[in-house]
Amino acid sequence: MVREKFLQTLNETIDVNPRFSFTDFTIEQKKTTSDRLSTIVRIQYNYEDKYCMVINIPDSRVKFKNRFDETELDYRITCEISPGELELIEKTDVRGISG
Repeated sequence: MVREKFLQTLNETIDVNPRFSFTDFTIEQKKTTSDRLSTIVRIQYNYEDKYCMVINIPDSRVKFKNRFDETELDYRITCEISPGELELIEKTDVRGISG
C-alpha cells in the first residue's frame, strides 16, 4: 500500500484546482501481483462515474538517465485517465512521484 504522505500529496494536488475539493473524489488502493504491479490507486470523481484516474505503481524501480547522462533509479508509473483528450481511456507513463 502507498504511504499516507503520497495520499496527502494527491489531496493537496486536487485542492489546488479552484473547481474541486479532495472531498469530491474517492481514493481507493489495492495490492496486486499481476504484471509486476505492486499497488493500484484509483481516484474516482464522486459525481460522474466516467471521470477517474488509475495509477499503477510497480513493485520496483527502473534505471533512467538524467540530464548529466548518469543512471538513476526511479519508478515508471503508468496512469490511465478517463476521459482522455482524444480517447475515452488514455494511458501515460510518468517518472516517479513528481511525474
